[in-house]
Amino acid sequence: MKSNVEQSNNTVLGNMAGRDVNIVIPKIVAKVSNPLREGREVNLEIDGDSTTLLDKLEKGKLNNDFKIGAVQSKLNAISIILTISKSANGKQYLVDVYENLLSILRTKYIAIMNDGELLKLNLPKIQEEFTPLVEKYSDVYEIDEAFIEGLLYIATSNCALRWKIGEVS
Repeated sequence: MKSNVEQSNNTVLGNMAGRDVNIVIPKIVAKVSNPLREGREVNLEIDGDSTTLLDKLEKGKLNNDFKIGAVQSKLNAISIILTISKSANGKQYLVDVYENLLSILRTKYIAIMNDGELLKLNLPKIQEEFTPLVEKYSDVYEIDEAFIEGLLYIATSNCALRWKIGEVS
């Protein structure tokens, strides 16, 4: 409901029920044109049986259903990685996606957490970070949020990510 109101000889215009107005500020995502990291690869040979992944998730107090899903998600991501990695350019883009994921986790979540805190408590917010990553690489490769989630578990298997902050391997 918009109206004019006289206040001390000033006319005030606007929405009388200000709380009804929603302002959406879109996130601007920098698109990728070329890979930045050359000569590196996402290591898939570590933790072939997912024991490290399961151990880290256990220390992070995640339940068994989650752990089973994480292993499956990791395996699904590996199958996509094997396809994309057939070209040298694909390998480089994968490293970029992987490093960007880790950078987001370190700077937005891990850096502000205390030793002993569990990363799982931020999982809903972390999952929201996946879509901008997908958008960032959408012009290069078709990846989705499920693939990014799989990378999260590959990073856990590679000991690049711990689910209990300050945990000693």
